[in-house]
Amino acid sequence: MNTTTKQDWAILPYNVERISGHYLVSNFLGNWSVLTLEEFKLLDQLRIEEDKELFERLLREGIVVSEQSVMEHIETFRRLNANLFWDVSLHIPVLTTRCNIACKYCQTHVDNPEDMSEKVAQRVLEYTLNTHNPKIHLEFQGGEALLNWKVLRSMIQTVQEYKAKYPNKKVMMSIVSNGILLKDDKMEFLVDNDVNICMSLDGPKDLHDKSRAFSKGEGSYEYVKDGIQRLKQLYERKGLSHRPINLLLTVNQNNIKAIKDVVDEYVHWGVREIALRPINKLGSAAKGWNDLGVTPKEFIECWTEAMDYLLNLNKKGVIIKERMATVLLTKLLAKQDPGYVDIMNPAGAGRAVLTYMPNGDIYPGDEARMIGDDFFKLGNVFEDSYEEVMKSPKMFSICQSSVLELYDYNSFYLPWSGTDPILNYKLQGSLIPKITQTPLYKISRRQFRYLLEKIITSQEDRDIFSKWIIKEESRCQGESSLKRN
Repeated sequence: MNTTTKQDWAILPYNVERISGHYLVSNFLGNWSVLTLEEFKLLDQLRIEEDKELFERLLREGIVVSEQSVMEHIETFRRLNANLFWDVSLHIPVLTTRCNIACKYCQTHVDNPEDMSEKVAQRVLEYTLNTHNPKIHLEFQGGEALLNWKVLRSMIQTVQEYKAKYPNKKVMMSIVSNGILLKDDKMEFLVDNDVNICMSLDGPKDLHDKSRAFSKGEGSYEYVKDGIQRLKQLYERKGLSHRPINLLLTVNQNNIKAIKDVVDEYVHWGVREIALRPINKLGSAAKGWNDLGVTPKEFIECWTEAMDYLLNLNKKGVIIKERMATVLLTKLLAKQDPGYVDIMNPAGAGRAVLTYMPNGDIYPGDEARMIGDDFFKLGNVFEDSYEEVMKSPKMFSICQSSVLELYDYNSFYLPWSGTDPILNYKLQGSLIPKITQTPLYKISRRQFRYLLEKIITSQEDRDIFSKWIIKEESRCQGESSLKRN
């Protein structure tokens, strides 16, 4: 009589990537392992029980799951994809579409600028503060948000009243500014009300002024420099010297060849993190793309050079990290969701971020308002309830078109990746992307590979990366703040 023995373990479906002579395998839960050729053969041939040490390691690492470990790995998946269980967390009120400078790569320029009224602003706050998320982030944007100071001040005061009434709900606030109008009284009000200030800096004076200048050609570097100095002094005076200075960078043809000089400028100001993000082909940047545009290949070469330089600085005791590397490492090593909109799957556009225009129109993220038409408009705060917006056909289309498994199901990097349906639409004319041709795909794959090569080949680099992992929410986390202001 034949008998069968119940097997209490299973190998989950996995994808493979070969890096530095090793075979890396990952599964949809976000678990991954580094194998030698012989170990990979045993896995591929379903013979892992022949090597007890390998079997136990793959069981610990979640490539193999057992009846006892399956719930633990489900919880890991929930941590890595926590955004799937959130309500919208990032809200971007665009207080004005006016600006006081004329950056060559501006993505937000409009021919008929307008300001958000007090009435619209208060309705926007009703939308944001009543969402079912215990932690939300308000990021005030423009144009230049400080040009609508009266409404900005009123919104901040309303938020403070709300926080006093509902202390269990965490509301973070930040403002993205070019720093020119950041006078002492405004700066002090913002700091006293715990509003994080993010200023744009594209490098040393000669590099910054090439891209970020007034309409008559005068550069804005000296204004930014003055703002940074006064903000540091204010932090010190108020006992907040531990609070980081947040500066925002746009990589373009004016600074891409001098990225070490850009890093040195950030180090000079005592900045702990630099966000290297390429210019996007939107707004004025699209018109001047031949002069300012950066290809994925050019950007990844720049990013790699900067990363090598940052690692060397860290080894010398100068602590500064790169933002996107930190986001990816938080996913890879900590198996946690860093809350970064661009690499959520499905995309975070609409699900995790909403942008509110001065007239109350609602868009699924900052770039969606810059497309040049209303293709991504989800509704209006006076005409559509929050529930109607979130259940709208457009919102479902955005989600459906950004489920990465539809396009990249056999990729080792799938558990940590995402796609941007808004930029896909702008660049390819369709919500259904040719995924391998999208800039985000090309860039993120190379970034993942760089990080994994360092992790595999250098314990020292891995130790540095472990210190970079996000341990708390960024005070300037919006996907827009890393891209364009």
